[in-house]
Amino acid sequence: MLNNLLPVAVSFFALGIGFAVAESKENVAIWVAAIGVGALALVGLRFRAEKTGRLVATLALLLFLFLVGLIHVTPHLNPPVGPEHLVNQIHGRQTVTLIGNLAKIPARLTDTDGKPATRLLISTELFLLPDTTGGADAISQFRTTTGLVQLTFLAPPPADLSPGDRFMVKARISQPHGYATPGVFDYGKYLGHQSIWLTGLVDSPVDIMRLQTDNPDSWFKPSVSYRYLPERLRHRVATFLDQNLDNPVRGLYKAVLIGDQSEVPEEVLDNFKATGAMHVLAISGMHIGLLVLLFYAIFIRLLKRSTWLILHIPVPKVAAGLTLMPVTAYALIAGCNPPVLRALFMATVVLIAILFDRQKALLTNIALAALVLLVWQPTSLYTASFQLSFGAVIAIAIFFDNIVGRFLDRQQQSSAITRLPASVRKTVNWMLAGLLFSLAIMTAIAPLLVYHFNQIALIGPITTLLVEPLLCLWSLLIGLAAIVIQPLLPGLAVLLLHTGGFGVWGAEKICAVLSGIPFADIQLPTPSLLSMLLYYLLLGCILHWRHRVARFLASFCLGLLILIPAGRQAISYFAASATVSFLDIGQGSATLLALPRGTTVLIDGGGTSGERFDVGRQIIAPFLWSRGLSRLDGIIITHPHTDHYNGLPSVIKLFKPKKIWINGSTTGVDPSYKELLNQAKELGVEMIIPKSGDLLWQDGGDSLRCLLNPSDGGQAGSGEAVEKQAGLNNSSLVLKLESVGASFLFPGDIDKQTEARLLEEPEARSALRSNVLLTPHHGRKTSNSGAFLAAVAPDYLVVSSGRTTPESAFEPTLAEYSKKQGVEMLITSRAGAVFFTASAGKLTRRRFCTDY
Repeated sequence: MLNNLLPVAVSFFALGIGFAVAESKENVAIWVAAIGVGALALVGLRFRAEKTGRLVATLALLLFLFLVGLIHVTPHLNPPVGPEHLVNQIHGRQTVTLIGNLAKIPARLTDTDGKPATRLLISTELFLLPDTTGGADAISQFRTTTGLVQLTFLAPPPADLSPGDRFMVKARISQPHGYATPGVFDYGKYLGHQSIWLTGLVDSPVDIMRLQTDNPDSWFKPSVSYRYLPERLRHRVATFLDQNLDNPVRGLYKAVLIGDQSEVPEEVLDNFKATGAMHVLAISGMHIGLLVLLFYAIFIRLLKRSTWLILHIPVPKVAAGLTLMPVTAYALIAGCNPPVLRALFMATVVLIAILFDRQKALLTNIALAALVLLVWQPTSLYTASFQLSFGAVIAIAIFFDNIVGRFLDRQQQSSAITRLPASVRKTVNWMLAGLLFSLAIMTAIAPLLVYHFNQIALIGPITTLLVEPLLCLWSLLIGLAAIVIQPLLPGLAVLLLHTGGFGVWGAEKICAVLSGIPFADIQLPTPSLLSMLLYYLLLGCILHWRHRVARFLASFCLGLLILIPAGRQAISYFAASATVSFLDIGQGSATLLALPRGTTVLIDGGGTSGERFDVGRQIIAPFLWSRGLSRLDGIIITHPHTDHYNGLPSVIKLFKPKKIWINGSTTGVDPSYKELLNQAKELGVEMIIPKSGDLLWQDGGDSLRCLLNPSDGGQAGSGEAVEKQAGLNNSSLVLKLESVGASFLFPGDIDKQTEARLLEEPEARSALRSNVLLTPHHGRKTSNSGAFLAAVAPDYLVVSSGRTTPESAFEPTLAEYSKKQGVEMLITSRAGAVFFTASAGKLTRRRFCTDY
């Protein structure tokens, strides 16, 4: 009875945890539907022969577990409430001096300009605010505190600082903030799930002072708490790799051995993602599972060499117990982060199941592992690694007997297979099993991959078959051997490390070649929770295809999966409404127009970017996918400043717009802008330079018009003269959208001089009147004159600006006009993305950050 009920009970406990973060009415309805379906299908079928009372009691138990999950996760979703925690003693951004221990190995990074940077995690003990008076006894002014703080500075890691060392640092810290745009990875929430509620910047490495006096070359120090010893061991391994390998082999080897991907070049990461091999670089169940199989087989073979042991001890059980030791040691080297601990615990459950002769109850063992992990760390349910790990394991448990096992049995009986030599036959069977396992796992986790990454690698099963042996059976095992013998035989250890490096090098080259194959991977819009629920219901019905009801439900689910996206397209085409979305994109601008007839146009697409952060790939694209878009009809670049276009190369590649409108500026443009235009031409995108007054889009009485293109020599004067006299800002296209009874003005970065020129022409002045104004030049003092605001007379002001922009940079007239006229001013860095919907002559506004 317990075996049947435990997976269902854990599912309802997890449902309660998931329900806690339902962010919309649609999601709440789907969660409720999932609960109802789960209760009827999973419980009703199992207890169909039982009495009604037993069924009601079981349903009550499942509802109770759902509520327990909901209550259990709630405290983990918000910062700690204790007054001693540092997050409750810091308000806004403050400069503080911290004393504490280095909790993790320093992570090597690169900043937005490609310069070396370092990230430290400090477990705080004391802090000192700058207004504290002190002197020789200033240490007495420090106050006790707790909590983790993530610090970043622009320099390589300090050579004398190791995990567990006590140090003092001066930094500017605050609560972390990501980009408040739908579909975008929430970095602040990600850190919160790791109990990191504060981040900070260190101005210089000289602001870091180590307080320990032990020998820095020793990885074991009596003064260091034992909880830091695994991290110190990782640091020693990382130093060993730094001294003997070059990138990209060093970065990849660090990822495989100690779970540190910070040094893997971005291009190499993209190749692994595109070929579906990214999971090989993340230490998880696959790595731990392979080690379990390897060491279990070794111990079985060694123990069976003794007849006495075979006769007097249960060899499989002893081998299972012995296997736990090397696997646990690898988990310590890998950092004991949540994915590693999750994989270790799942392996431990399997090995304990062998000890108690319960290895056949695989689903029950998986459910037990999930239950303990969710009790220990409930927020791990929201992570992609948790969902993908358990999804893959469940897929193996279900698909093996139903599909893979049957197929391999038939292959064994095939005449073509039986005629092969035994060694060849075994190799073929292993390859077929690996390929089928990869296909089964990809089928099971496909919706999760699209939901989290909007990407499916069609070539993934083949890549996995080629890369996994190189990294996991060659490089990983040889690298672990090198780590073990390094203290005793350093020369041999280096030789082994370079030998294992050939596997890493080969895996990198394979992914680089395969990523260039057309359609190696496809990008897809984010699926709805309803679509995912229907997909898994369809899979369940296919597994029970022999039943008539299952075939009917499968047809029903398949029909809905086809109709849902088609219905969305039809609704967007025939809906008499328009939605304008101003994205929170940092210091830049990006606005999506969703117009009648399903037309979509993106105005600008730039913001804060760097070597490892592409604003187009990591903000604009996820937002478009979250809106169900896979194509754009057009892109408008108001002017060639990087904060208006540097995210567009990725957008053009992923969403293949039909047209791009540009202002035609040629003077003083950055080479990256010319590269962008060349990229668009190579992809066959039509390039258009509109003139002042041109219509860019029209549907009945609705239109998107270019009011002004200074570069075409219109009413603002000669194009070249404007560019030379006032720079690229004043060459901005000025656009106006009129749709469904509402109007929006997009003036780019024009300054007060061009504003005045627009006001000189009576016709142009009257055309400026709009309901919503995207303030020129991000609300800066160089623009936004009182006369211009009066002519536009907006009901809403939208300022697209970054969080680091000081209040003094904004034009005071904006705040004065907002207060005097009762006009709402929305700054994207505070309100998050802002959405306006015009329908039936009514304009409604919605903010992503509801607490603004």
